[in-house]
Amino acid sequence: NSITEKTKIRGTLEIICASTEFSTLPLRHEEEMQLKQINMSSIKMSQNTNYEDSSSKALILLHAHMSRQVLSTELNGDLKVILHDSVKLIQAFVDVVASQSWLKPALAAMELSQMVVQGLWEKDSPLLQIPHFTNTIVDRVKKAGAESVFDILEMEDDIREEALQLSPGQMSDVALFCNRYPNIDLNFEINLEEVETEAGAEAEAEGRISTYNVVAGDVVTMTIAVQREVDEDDDDEVASAGIVISSKYPYPKNESWWLIIGDKSRNTLLSIKRISLTLTGKYKIQFTAPEDFGIGIKHELTLFFMSDSYLGCDQEYDFNVICLD
Repeated sequence: NSITEKTKIRGTLEIICASTEFSTLPLRHEEEMQLKQINMSSIKMSQNTNYEDSSSKALILLHAHMSRQVLSTELNGDLKVILHDSVKLIQAFVDVVASQSWLKPALAAMELSQMVVQGLWEKDSPLLQIPHFTNTIVDRVKKAGAESVFDILEMEDDIREEALQLSPGQMSDVALFCNRYPNIDLNFEINLEEVETEAGAEAEAEGRISTYNVVAGDVVTMTIAVQREVDEDDDDEVASAGIVISSKYPYPKNESWWLIIGDKSRNTLLSIKRISLTLTGKYKIQFTAPEDFGIGIKHELTLFFMSDSYLGCDQEYDFNVICLD
């Protein structure tokens, strides 16, 4: 498959798996039946699938990984090799589509990175990232009113214990994950004249957003400040900020984030910056106001803050620009 402006998560996955990095995967004659069973149960690739092809094997094993299927010892070893290279390949994929100014494929690849690190599909509950959580536990905590990782921390102790029904050791794993899960405040400023200031809770509730005047062709600078919420009195929590927890990714990993300015209506990526974040950071990101926006027409753009490691913690901020002559 070739990359296009319409490439989605599945297409991205197929392209990643066709990479030469996986061409040396061992192909054992006796495992063809195992791969075929995995394929037919979850992927349903073509019946003409070549199970002696390394890209097909990589694709099947990544599907199994994100579906959390049990694999043999040998296939688990192969999957570990695949996971080692997958995140780097996805980052390279993002760079390629960003060079073409394609927004949707870039966002799809970023979501795929989260899925690979956590061993989940985008349709799965982000709560399944938490150690020892199963679909049954997720159902119980949702009935108790919890929808997000942050909600787990806010639950009353007795309600949480009743919903989770885990051992003290398992509860410690849950607490460690939830405290490490990124809780990040983001604020931004734009070096433009704001023509409509729709601030305050009422405006936010009504979905009104700020609008700025911009001259077509001018370079716009956005300054973005991010701060992670941590318990500053907890030395371990401060020291471990930005270190990823995943029960499904077998390698040490630090969080990375992407800052993107995009035009969703036109599938256009205007600017991108990849960052590492521990506690706080301030970043500048620039884009050129497109000359084809149309003079005097209000155009909505979006700032995306995307994780490469966790589902459910991405952020989006819309703002309007009006191009002047």
